[in-house]
Amino acid sequence: MTFWPAWTRTLDSMIASLARTRSRCRRCHVLLHVDPEAMRVRLGGSASLIDRSDPCAVVGCGGDVHYLGAPATGAAYHVLVADPGLLAGVIDPVGLLFRSRWQDMVTVEAPPLPGRAGAAVIALHPRTAIGADERIS
Repeated sequence: MTFWPAWTRTLDSMIASLARTRSRCRRCHVLLHVDPEAMRVRLGGSASLIDRSDPCAVVGCGGDVHYLGAPATGAAYHVLVADPGLLAGVIDPVGLLFRSRWQDMVTVEAPPLPGRAGAAVIALHPRTAIGADERIS
């Protein structure tokens, strides 16, 4: 596991580095927040989420999940799958097919604000050609 960043290798290191963790189901594709401290209680601090697969938490799904991790710096999530045999059904956080462990890293952004506030934020974006007054109408 030496090619993985140190913060990804164990639950203890993920907790110590304040890493963010998610799970995504290979069947229903639901992306869920994962509490690494709760997982440490269940699995132990030396356990790793790399190549780990657990049952999906969505009622009635029956699929299994893979894990994603992101450093506390706000950088992109890494799909924590190294074994090529486990990549079947793995998609990245925005729903695109995942091709390799270092390719297609993405940042999960907050959803746009609803209503007038969202229109004003969109209008402030430098690449937007339409003004806020046109978006609001």
